[in-house]
Amino acid sequence: MAVNAEQISVGTTPVELSSVATTDRAVGQHVIVKNRGLSAVYVGGADVTTSGFELSAGEAISADLGSRDRLYAIAASTPQVVHVLRAGV
Repeated sequence: MAVNAEQISVGTTPVELSSVATTDRAVGQHVIVKNRGLSAVYVGGADVTTSGFELSAGEAISADLGSRDRLYAIAASTPQVVHVLRAGV
């Protein structure tokens, strides 16, 4: 099972949080996202907006994604940093 972690800058355009490597998606993956910024970020699908699922500063979520699922985030204004931990499931 592959595990990786990274910090991603989230701005006003949706950015993918799930792995973009197709080899990591053979079965799916478990994703943990922690908002390390000072303002909320919003998570959802590729079309996520600021009415998506709100992740306030300091909050974290985890999700099990299928092999074809994608998770994205967007911020309302200035870029916010999120920490992402991914593990193949």
